[in-house]
Amino acid sequence: MPNVFEGTKKPVFIVLGSTGAGKSTFINFAAGKDVAHVGHGLKSATSDITPYIVQNPSNPTRYAVLLDTPGFDDTWLEDKIILSRIIDWLTKNNYGSALRGIIYLHDIAIPRSMISMNIMGPIKIDTPQVTSGTILVTTRWGCNDRSITRRSEADLTEIYWKDMLERGAHMAPFTDSRESAWDILNTLFQADPIDGSLILQELRHSLNTLERQAKRSTSSRGGFFAQLFGRFR
Repeated sequence: MPNVFEGTKKPVFIVLGSTGAGKSTFINFAAGKDVAHVGHGLKSATSDITPYIVQNPSNPTRYAVLLDTPGFDDTWLEDKIILSRIIDWLTKNNYGSALRGIIYLHDIAIPRSMISMNIMGPIKIDTPQVTSGTILVTTRWGCNDRSITRRSEADLTEIYWKDMLERGAHMAPFTDSRESAWDILNTLFQADPIDGSLILQELRHSLNTLERQAKRSTSSRGGFFAQLFGRFR
């Protein structure tokens, strides 16, 4: 596989989220063209870790590498494999040192009645530098009445993501435009520089911790990433 950095290490951002949250859509808008396949069903359209280079339309000298990842679901096995693949891919391709942050996408249109089953709050990311390099992004704003999505946003801010935000994480809406995608990326560019090895270390620590939990709780309703991001019930 060719090195996507082409001799110069561009900052790498991991794009995470459940199936249907809009990861590939976000990448396509950031790129200004269709580069990632977008799924329209319950099955993830992305099965591999795929890097995409995107260029800031307002600053042609600014590039980013976005890692499209498979959507995570609700079984220990599937999410464990996904997290392991992300870690192995970063390690194998020597991209760990270029990691600059995590972009976590959440579907704002999820009904409030389903919050107990679907909501995420990444409370397991404890390293301050990694927390400040994480942006929690709400998607699909056009799919529901604005008053409903605003209430959902308030729930995320005041309850589910409250602790993470207080520890320095960022939050932003993605409104299906290239400008919106780059507003999100620029937020991470403007944050304090992060030692990429800390992100990789955090992912490895979470994997080891959750593997032990999985062995003790094979019947748990929560999936692997649900535990990584602290699913609330």
